[in-house]
Amino acid sequence: MTAIGLAQAAAVGGRLAARRVPPVLPLPAGPPVEIVHSTLARTASTADAISRAMRDAEPGLPAPIPRGDRGF
Repeated sequence: MTAIGLAQAAAVGGRLAARRVPPVLPLPAGPPVEIVHSTLARTASTADAISRAMRDAEPGLPAPIPRGDRGF
């Protein structure tokens, strides 16, 4: 990933971790369990970066597990 891509993934992860901060995101209650992505390497890298950012933003909660799915 490029530096810009890493920064964007970190921003997404941080925002998802703060889903109750206004404006509230329309997401299910509770932390996400997994991040489903296509099996392309670049999407796996992005999902991993988002998961790490979420873990770093909320250290007490488990990070969502990235999972590749051929259906995407």
